[in-house]
Amino acid sequence: MEYRFVYKNTPGDLFRLYMAGIYTSLIGTVNIIFIFAMGVLLLKRYEISPPWFRILMVLAFLLFLFFQPALLWIRSCKAAQKAKETDIRFLPEGIQVIVEGKGEKIPWNRVRRYFKKGSTLVFYTDGHYGYILNKRIMGERLREVHQYAQEAVKRNRKDNHQ
Repeated sequence: MEYRFVYKNTPGDLFRLYMAGIYTSLIGTVNIIFIFAMGVLLLKRYEISPPWFRILMVLAFLLFLFFQPALLWIRSCKAAQKAKETDIRFLPEGIQVIVEGKGEKIPWNRVRRYFKKGSTLVFYTDGHYGYILNKRIMGERLREVHQYAQEAVKRNRKDNHQ
């Protein structure tokens, strides 16, 4: 079986991945609790608080609700500007990647980490390089590709663990 996709990641692709990473972890739980607590504090104490404390409460409330996503969007835009068009093929022997005319074949046993986060598949081939593919890129083949990659990584993993 062979799958081929030609794509370039967009800021939206990266933003969704960053946000999913945060809000499916302990950090996300803390963020939600903090937002809720600040909302309650704002409602209960706004009228009786001095102006400097009102400003502080509003800023704290907006920290995780607005500022954090805004900073992640800026980070996504910067990362997407560096992204190049990628031709990626999933083959029985591994992953073939072609970027700017330069190709590399990566055997399945060199895939260091593979995971699915929502509708996004992420492949890390080493500590610095990874490939992000989502439903926008793969369409209805997402589930099929996920299953294929998961089986290939598991079958070829040196320590045979996933």
